[in-house]
Amino acid sequence: MKRQTVDSSFIKSVGYDEEKKVLEIAFKGRPQPVTQYNGVTRAKFKNFVSASSKGSYFNKRIKGQFDENKVA
Repeated sequence: MKRQTVDSSFIKSVGYDEEKKVLEIAFKGRPQPVTQYNGVTRAKFKNFVSASSKGSYFNKRIKGQFDENKVA
């Protein structure tokens, strides 16, 4: 999945597969830095990438709310 870099001290880059509704996030400084979140709507992805604080949005609206898979 192709990811785009984002301005965040916590998140390195994000990608989204609209057909599969999968959000992929590469985190900074983690042993397994890439995680995929299943069932994320396009609207949720758009809100996430436009949030002024990606880390805060992630912690409040994504983390723990979707099935996740570590991929790297």
